Amino acid sequence: MTELVERAATVVVVRERGSAFEVLLLRRHASLAVHGGQWVFPGGKIETVDADERATAVRETWEETQLDIGSVDLVRTARWITPVGRRRRFSAAFFACQVNRSNVVVDGGEIDEHVWVAPAQAARRVCERGHSVPPPTFVTLCWLAEHAAAGDAMSALRARAEWELLPRPQATSVGTTSLLPGDVGYARHSVIDAPPRHRVVMTAAAWRYVCDLPTTQPVLDNG
Repeated sequence: MTELVERAATVVVVRERGSAFEVLLLRRHASLAVHGGQWVFPGGKIETVDADERATAVRETWEETQLDIGSVDLVRTARWITPVGRRRRFSAAFFACQVNRSNVVVDGGEIDEHVWVAPAQAARRVCERGHSVPPPTFVTLCWLAEHAAAGDAMSALRARAEWELLPRPQATSVGTTSLLPGDVGYARHSVIDAPPRHRVVMTAAAWRYVCDLPTTQPVLDNG
């Protein structure tokens, strides 16, 4: 039987903060079936077969934050696909948008909190287990943190505009290592301690994103 993969759209919303930038994270209510209690970027499921990804991204951002972004301002950054075997799978188009007005209003229902935060600070909180986020959110924060000093979030995300990512989680003696396309062990479904590495190492003590790949290299091999 063919496994159903639902379509979704996500927006990485950034704002300038002095010479650097901050990113918007929303906390989903703990009762929700998908990412309940976790911090995520604005976004949601694409409801109909013929619905446009960009239109969904704009609509979901408005519904969850009351930020009015335009589809022409969205920059495609990546596509994340839920690992095979999960009860519910998504193919999520990730976009990025820089905003000038950053007065966020959440509904207190589906979304119960929000925060503007420097990417490096948010990634560090994940490592310290102070924030709970899905792996795609964590990886995106790590991408942005690499460029925080330059204050150019959009360029940081454009560098990976062709990356399509289907994680392959592998159990280890200390936790889980999620292999990503381009990793030496990706095709073998095996954690190999050699370059090139492209993975998220997740243990009870910390999460770590490891990438030896050039940022300009398209990663499209999900075979």
